[in-house]
Amino acid sequence: MAKFPQDYVVTASAIVDGSVDTQAEGKPPLAVAPPKTFGGPGDIWSPEELLLAALADCFILTFRAVASSSGLAWQHISCRATGVLDRDGSAILFTGFNLDCELKISDQARESDAASVLDRAKQGCFVSRALAVEPTVHTAIASA
Repeated sequence: MAKFPQDYVVTASAIVDGSVDTQAEGKPPLAVAPPKTFGGPGDIWSPEELLLAALADCFILTFRAVASSSGLAWQHISCRATGVLDRDGSAILFTGFNLDCELKISDQARESDAASVLDRAKQGCFVSRALAVEPTVHTAIASA
């Protein structure tokens, strides 16, 4: 079992123009820039997209862990994360998040068990719990 608390470190650096060089120990660097809507190039990951990627990835990884401990027989899961960036007075912030997930379970798995595992993954995803706005999760379950 993992020990807590855990610390994670990411460094970011930039010069006057261009992308931000983002790094974490032992991993390849990642170029990050504003989205096209904020004057960025549009072909480099933006902080907004990285946040949504973290949300979708955390949900799937949490689902994997819960499914494994529950013995759920599943074959494939995919999640599409969307976020709404809007103004709230003078501040710009995310006002909503959605995860649209599709889960394919094995023939021997029960849909009710899969729904329970998905719900536990939603409750256990620590990225979604760290957000000021709780994501809405929609799921579709199909048997193989």
